[in-house]
Amino acid sequence: MWIATVAVAGTPKVSATVKTLSPTSRLVHIANRDRVTYRMFIVQSVNTPKILGAKATKPCPVQRDGASNGVAFNWRYRATCTNALAPGRTLDIRLTTSRGSGRIDVFVVVKGVLSRISK
Repeated sequence: MWIATVAVAGTPKVSATVKTLSPTSRLVHIANRDRVTYRMFIVQSVNTPKILGAKATKPCPVQRDGASNGVAFNWRYRATCTNALAPGRTLDIRLTTSRGSGRIDVFVVVKGVLSRISK
């Protein structure tokens, strides 16, 4: 008889806040309160505002893809930033966006799984 044990990792102790600097500029502030270094962060919006550019310590590539649920067509804008964030440190990502309001979500990638860190 084999007994399989699955270790479930807790949620990352990383927080993110999004501040509007101007109608076309946003600042994403990420703080690491965990004991683990995280290396990949994803900033995403759906339809508005469009993410036109993103930069942390180096430029982050921005992707645009669309999907339809049969009723409405949605554009998803996603910036992928690969910066190491050590424990106790912070990271600022400056976004260039289109005018308009909307939700900006921030995710951290842990072992290939997205975990939302923005509220």
